[in-house]
Amino acid sequence: MTAIRASGGGRVRRGRIVGGLIVAATLVACGPQGGAEPSPTQAVSGGHGAAIGATTSPSFDAVTVKTSIYGILVIETTAGASCSAKAQLPSGGTVIAADFLTGQVADNGRATWTYATPVAGAGEGSGRYEVACTLGGQTLRTSADFSIP
Repeated sequence: MTAIRASGGGRVRRGRIVGGLIVAATLVACGPQGGAEPSPTQAVSGGHGAAIGATTSPSFDAVTVKTSIYGILVIETTAGASCSAKAQLPSGGTVIAADFLTGQVADNGRATWTYATPVAGAGEGSGRYEVACTLGGQTLRTSADFSIP
């Protein structure tokens, strides 16, 4: 191994100088350009060419009843929401089937609840489903009528 003489009179190994130059070059190349730091909201480029930006949550602004018949309730909302439902019967009774109490909305944004019919003492006439869905601390509610012959 050859040595070179440093200005201070000591001997320095060539490997340390080359290593130091590589570290310095890396820091200069990876540092901010033009002296400007990117802001926290500004998208910056990653080393792999992809832009890194702020993520947004899916919009949670509606719960829509798709099917409302005696024994079946289908709703559509934002995927990932947690929903519960109940059925108010014409007789004044309430159906709170175990499956109604909570349900995670599927990736396609739909949740389906079913229960066995006829329900004893349901009566005839109009009933009503009541639905509540929660996502990110926000709760949305809706309702829909159904008929019992």
